[in-house]
Amino acid sequence: MRTDSVTTNDLFDLLTKATRDAVWHWDIVADTIWWNEGYTTLFEYPAQETIEDGLESWSRHVHPDDKARVLTSIHQAVEQGLTNWSDEYRFGRADGSYATVLDRGYVLHREGHPVRMVGSMQDISERIALQQAHKEGEERLRFALDSAQLGTWELDPIRGVVAWDARCQALCGLVNQDSQRYGQTMDYIHPDDKEWVSQAVQWALKPESGGHYDARFRTVDVNDGRVRWVRFIGQTYFTSSGEAYRFSGIAQDITEEVLAKESAALSNQQAKLALESSGAGSFWIDLVTGKIIYSPAFSRILTGVEKPDQDYTTIIQHVHPEDQLIREQAHTIALQTGSISYESRFVWQDGSIRWVKILGQYLFDADIKPISITGIVLDITEQIAKNDALREAEDRLRFSEERFRNMILQAPVAIGMLDGRELVIETANSSMLDIWGKGESVIGKPLIQALPELAGQRVIGAMQNVYDSGFAQYGSEMLTRLQHGDQLEDAYFNFVYAPLRDDAKRVNGVAVIAVDVTGQVLSRQAIEKSESRFRTLLETIVQITWTNTPEGDVNFFNQHWYDYTGQHPGQTDAVGWQDAIHPDDLSTTLIVFKKALADGTPFELENRYRRGTDGQYRWHLNRALPLRDEAGNITLWVGTATDIQEQKLVAYELEQQVLSRTEQLTASNLDLRRSNENLEKFAYIASHDLQEPLRKIQSFGDILKNQYGLQLGEGISYLERMQSAASRMSVLIRDLLVFSRISTRQEATLPIDLNQVLTSVVEDLEPGNAQLNVAVLPTVLGDRLQLGQLFLNLLSNALKFQKPDTVPVIQVNATQVTAAELPADVKPARKATLYHCISVADNGIGFDEKYLDRIFQVFQRLHNRSEYAGTGIGLAICEKVAANHGGTITAISKLGQGATFAIYLPVM
Repeated sequence: MRTDSVTTNDLFDLLTKATRDAVWHWDIVADTIWWNEGYTTLFEYPAQETIEDGLESWSRHVHPDDKARVLTSIHQAVEQGLTNWSDEYRFGRADGSYATVLDRGYVLHREGHPVRMVGSMQDISERIALQQAHKEGEERLRFALDSAQLGTWELDPIRGVVAWDARCQALCGLVNQDSQRYGQTMDYIHPDDKEWVSQAVQWALKPESGGHYDARFRTVDVNDGRVRWVRFIGQTYFTSSGEAYRFSGIAQDITEEVLAKESAALSNQQAKLALESSGAGSFWIDLVTGKIIYSPAFSRILTGVEKPDQDYTTIIQHVHPEDQLIREQAHTIALQTGSISYESRFVWQDGSIRWVKILGQYLFDADIKPISITGIVLDITEQIAKNDALREAEDRLRFSEERFRNMILQAPVAIGMLDGRELVIETANSSMLDIWGKGESVIGKPLIQALPELAGQRVIGAMQNVYDSGFAQYGSEMLTRLQHGDQLEDAYFNFVYAPLRDDAKRVNGVAVIAVDVTGQVLSRQAIEKSESRFRTLLETIVQITWTNTPEGDVNFFNQHWYDYTGQHPGQTDAVGWQDAIHPDDLSTTLIVFKKALADGTPFELENRYRRGTDGQYRWHLNRALPLRDEAGNITLWVGTATDIQEQKLVAYELEQQVLSRTEQLTASNLDLRRSNENLEKFAYIASHDLQEPLRKIQSFGDILKNQYGLQLGEGISYLERMQSAASRMSVLIRDLLVFSRISTRQEATLPIDLNQVLTSVVEDLEPGNAQLNVAVLPTVLGDRLQLGQLFLNLLSNALKFQKPDTVPVIQVNATQVTAAELPADVKPARKATLYHCISVADNGIGFDEKYLDRIFQVFQRLHNRSEYAGTGIGLAICEKVAANHGGTITAISKLGQGATFAIYLPVM
């Protein structure tokens, strides 16, 4: 014992001289703790050589919120035979404040039993404060850029590519063109400014310029030619050899500044007026003094009167009593996130109730204490009423959909609805099925499968062209060959092919309206074969028919024309027939008619003719064809006018129904998005409420164990099992919260350096004696926290599932693969030309690949909890993170031969 003690003292003497940290020695057997002078220096407690209270003398200074977790981790390290332990937590100083410390300890064993534990505590409070300040700085920068309406840009001098954000693109009238060649961006600059701007850029790229760039010039909008004044400010970064490798900066629209030269005071006044005119009220609250500054609209929206100089407490009293909890919960969340957003009712002074939406931002000081709130309020009473009305209209919408379908089925013309570019038959009324010669069994089949005889005919191509272009096609007398029974028959149709659109205005199908005009076409063909029967046949056609000379003089109308218009043959001489055309259609009719005469091409036009009996104008489809002699000279024009008024009305009604249904679906999507946001808030609050009783179970368990352990006897094992179960439950809740956040978080598009992410993860893991080999990793678009969670779970698994008595070896590599090179079973969430393939390989126990699909599911485990700890959520989180970033994850493995996880992410 003497030799052991002297050795320990010598060791602590050396440690005390080598570091200013608080070095400690815990005699586990005697339960005493020894501290060096660093303990007094860091925390200002009186110097003591040994503290007889043992572990309790240290744990009583641990922050109450951290105590249970830290005690559990240090006891687990000792009881499970680990050689080292570390944790970050808050430790009390003598003055009552708390320092954030990084505590590392190493367990000494004798004959397989822990006897001593030595370590040191390092005060990292300053580092934590700096990290928080850096985060606040980044948030203020993002807020400042948005508030100042500044865009950001970056030029790669080596590749000659400019990357810029949406605001920079808008300065040139561009949308969704995140990167372009440098030469192409010069095309958007005003011709008078191009040369000197180019020279300014070239000068900034030279080392002697210092890399500074500040240029004011004009841009020309690519859409409407609008001229804007802009200011681009930037800085070039050079290598040690003077070569430019980065040129980046900000951009601002300064058109108003250049043209108006308005003073800053006037600009501020305009901003206030704009805010007030929008119906919103603004406010600023000093949380230290309780002082509040607000606009008149703020007071009017919350209290019903524009009363100045009200204090914050008085205004808050107007919150509806039933909504006080909503407000309190929103502020509780805002203390964690920095942002406040909630909707609640306010009771005005006249007793009326209004719905108000509050949006704001917390500002924190260096100690992460809230010091002020700034934001706006909006009266959303009308919006809430509209939402209620929309919900009440859902039943009417279902009824409308049924009515819409019945209208199609009962329409007097043939109507069909085809889904997607494959033209899958979604709806077809009886008239359409009769034309096809099919029954209702074709519903749900692609058109080409239901009517294979259409292969090679114009019909399929015309419909797909409507789907691809988004423009409707109108036609008449299209020849179509259809199988009726055992015969392939010719048929002719007048048709309308119109695009169907979803709520995002994207084409998702084609509507078909067809009129069988086979009889008319065959009749006309018969007329052309026999001149002697020509006029007789024209009189027998059900449509209005006419003939005119090559010069355009009408020399014949059939009786249908006179019956319809009420004119008599004398009135139609010369241009009298033009009196029956709607005044708005006459000019277009004459232009198209004269062009057909000049070109010798068929005349085809839709216009309106006045009906003589009631003066009503009805739509007609006009078509005229030239008759030629053997020499090819036109001798006569023959035309028809078909009443398509009913088809027009049906088409218009269909379009209105589709628009109405689209608006209703849009409203439903907004409700669903709001529901998801509320669900995310509920999950966050519920998880924290579940954690609190678990912390109490663990804390009271520690007290029972420390104070009554001897009296419990064998019952101590039940207490330890209870604490272990509570610890597992805490980890499970935390993992579920992470999974919930990742599942509902929207896709982020910030450039993230994966090398920095992995470095941070490795520092947190402290892999011990594991050998970690990491290649250079790429930069991807994404969310830093999600990507960190991805690597944390993969590396944790690689360290956890290791073979006994084997040094863990983990290899992280990165390559690029094309879309064609992806494995057959790899299906990324977003299509791209190139993908990053990031692999994490280990030499652990591996797994049977028949369980590959199972390991990425929530709560799926391949091992008992007694063998390997865990919640079964980690790989499900990995799969969700990869999908959120447009990629996917897979794995290859064999039992006893390690495992390799491969993440595929789109290249920026």
